[in-house]
Amino acid sequence: MILVVLLVILFECALFLGGLASNARRATTSASPSRRSPVPAFSSSGSRNHNSSFPVTVFFVFLRSNSRSQFYGALQLKLYLQKPQISRSRIAIGVRMKAGDATAVKLLLALGFMFSMMAALAYCIHNMKHVRPLPMDAPLDRFSEARAVEHVRHLSKEIQGRQEGSPGLLQAAHYIKARLEAIAARAGSNYSIEIDESVVDGSFSMNFLGHSITFGYRKHTNIAMRIASEYSKDTDPTVLVNAHFDGPLGSPGAGDCASCVASLLELARLIVDSSWIPPQPIIFLFNGAEELFLLGSHGFTKTHKWRDSVGAFINIEASGTGGFGIDFLHM
Repeated sequence: MILVVLLVILFECALFLGGLASNARRATTSASPSRRSPVPAFSSSGSRNHNSSFPVTVFFVFLRSNSRSQFYGALQLKLYLQKPQISRSRIAIGVRMKAGDATAVKLLLALGFMFSMMAALAYCIHNMKHVRPLPMDAPLDRFSEARAVEHVRHLSKEIQGRQEGSPGLLQAAHYIKARLEAIAARAGSNYSIEIDESVVDGSFSMNFLGHSITFGYRKHTNIAMRIASEYSKDTDPTVLVNAHFDGPLGSPGAGDCASCVASLLELARLIVDSSWIPPQPIIFLFNGAEELFLLGSHGFTKTHKWRDSVGAFINIEASGTGGFGIDFLHM
C-alpha cells in the first residue's frame, strides 16, 4: 500500500512540473506566434491538408486539465487523423509531444529510478541483516554454514574425485552414511529414524535427439534416511529431499553437488539436535548416480521400499563452472 501511495506521489509531482513547464512554453511562444506551427496532416500523396485534420488525444494513467482544457500527463500523445474525404486510404497520423510533457516524462523516469534504488537498498538492509554465516561453534539448534562447509571440504578435497565408477564415490557413500548414523545415535526416543543403504539395478529408454536410447545400470549406491515421530506409520505421506553425491568429470564437485549433500546433512542434524519433530516423515535421499542421466533417482523410484509413500519432493541441485556456487530447488 505504501508503494502505491509513493508511486501516486511521483506521478503527481511529474504532472505538476510538466504543467509548469508547458505553461512557461506557452508564455514564450505567445510572444512570437509565427514560431507556433501545428503538426500537419499529410494525405496519401504527401501534400499538407490543415483543414481536414482533427486531433485525437491519447493519454495514460493520471491526467489533469486546466482552464483551457489542455491535458497534461506522464505520457501524452496527440494523434492527428485525416478526415476521410475521398477514401479510407487518405488517413495520416502525426505525433506531437510538448516540451513540458517531455520534461515530465524525464523527471518521472529519474524519480522512478531513484525510488527503485532506495527500495532495493532498504530491502537489503531490512531482510539481509540477519543472514550471516554461523561458525562451527554455533548453537546446535541453529543451521551452521561453517559445519556445512566442512562437509564440502571433506567431500571435495579429502576425497579425490567422485565420478561414477571411481573409488572416491564409494568413499563418499561411507562418509555420508557415517554422518547419518552419528545423527541417529543422538536422537531421542520420540524419534523414529531409519537409515537404508541400497544398491540399485535397472534400465529405461529415452528419446535423445530423435533417437531411442536404452540405458542399463548395475550396482549404484543410494543412501536414504527417514526421520519421523515415534507414532508415524510406514504408510504416512512423506516429503522427499534429494541430493546427489557423485560429481561431474574433471571437477572436485564442491558445488555440484557436495554443497547440496552438505546442506542436507546439516539440515538432518538440525532436526535432531533442535528436538523438532516433523509433522510428516522426511526422507533424505543421497543418490550416487545423477550425472549419468539420473540413474540413482531412477533406481529409487522403481525399487525402493519407501517410494510409494512420497507425497512431495524437493530436489537440491547446483550449477556453474566458477565463481560463487548457485544452488537451486526443484519442487
